[in-house]
Amino acid sequence: MLAQRASPDFAQLEYQGDLIIGQIENYRTENGVYPDDLSSAGITVPDAPYGGWHYRPFKDGKGFRLSIGDYGRHMFTLSRTSDSDNWSRDT
Repeated sequence: MLAQRASPDFAQLEYQGDLIIGQIENYRTENGVYPDDLSSAGITVPDAPYGGWHYRPFKDGKGFRLSIGDYGRHMFTLSRTSDSDNWSRDT
């Protein structure tokens, strides 16, 4: 019998992600660009399960993608890009 995995608390993960995005947008407002990475920008990322948060700026520097989870390992991904107000779930 396979052990059941607890479902992620998507509301809590989205809340954490929104806090991170707020910091990213504040950085952009103050510096005119999105950061290359979160730690060098002084952005606090809360501890999170599922492999933690992943930030990837777009190559053109005009946006970013923030995500958590890995479908192959965690059976979901949750992500949001800077040009969207909505989180995307792949479950």
